[in-house]
Amino acid sequence: MDKSSSSLLVKKVQEAYAFCIFSEPGKLSSELYIQDNLQQEIPKEGFCFSPFVEDLDSPAIYISSERKRKLEDVDFNWLAKVNLPLLDKAINDTSFAAYESAFDKFSNELNSDSELEKLVLSRVKDLPWNGNPFLLFRKLKNRYPENFVYLLFHPVAGVWLAASPETLVNVRSNIVKTMALAGTQLPNSKGVVTWGEKEIDEHNFVVDYIAETLNNAGCDEVQVSKAETVRAGKVYHLMTPIIGALGKELNWLNLSQELHPTPAVCGTPKGIAREFILNNEGHKRSYYCGYVGPYSENEVNLFVNLRCMSLFENKVSLFLGGGITRASVLMDEWNETENKALTLLDCLKEN
Repeated sequence: MDKSSSSLLVKKVQEAYAFCIFSEPGKLSSELYIQDNLQQEIPKEGFCFSPFVEDLDSPAIYISSERKRKLEDVDFNWLAKVNLPLLDKAINDTSFAAYESAFDKFSNELNSDSELEKLVLSRVKDLPWNGNPFLLFRKLKNRYPENFVYLLFHPVAGVWLAASPETLVNVRSNIVKTMALAGTQLPNSKGVVTWGEKEIDEHNFVVDYIAETLNNAGCDEVQVSKAETVRAGKVYHLMTPIIGALGKELNWLNLSQELHPTPAVCGTPKGIAREFILNNEGHKRSYYCGYVGPYSENEVNLFVNLRCMSLFENKVSLFLGGGITRASVLMDEWNETENKALTLLDCLKEN
């Protein structure tokens, strides 16, 4: 790209009402969508950014793909000149004492006469940071090419960035692909990952929920494969691929809303778990554990908004969580969130 074209690119992004940059798993280049004004309707093709629970502060956001272009790595040297209007009011860091208090509430509820079998408890980790969001995106994209990596700016949502390992739903030629991703471990000193009863139970809750939801939503020929051990940054997860055929009366938006939130980010039963989280977690998740990704008439590729952060003036807020069952132990769950943070921390320290 010559200097004139690069300067024009910087000007367009700087003046945009909203924009998103994303890189899909396995793809070398990135896509940029630019939106010049407030979007009144859901565009036919674009980028979806949906929260954990939609409200006035965290609305579902759709950025049209009408103005789009491919980006190569060299383009980010120019985009680094863009001055993003970062919000100055950050989310408060979750202290260990606050996490312990929330863990006790979650654990006590699970061990009571409640219908709840699993809950997901999250926390916020704040860090001082004055780096460049565009260069950080490039670093994450190149470090984790198997993940869905995005950078988004919107005047309501602010600036968000993530490297998600989890597909919510992919639809192409009426074939639905999704996954159950739950259960987290670090390898032992010999590099071996061993799955205990707690992780297996936690994972199976998600498998059963997704298969049942696809069937109930009208998907045909739902098939559940065997669980695999997959790497996501520094940690490993249990992952079960699940496929089916999109029913005639079903579209991608309906299906994503049926699936979200899965027990991997919420709990089970879904309705009771979501209500308990909203009342007892101690902070607002906003877009963490929502879903995000591009969609068009030919393909929909949505991911759960995990390994994500919200960027503010002079700091970043990382969102981290893990599944709580009756067998959960406080320090094990806290350490799991610390391990998940490593995906982002390594790149934050270098940028």
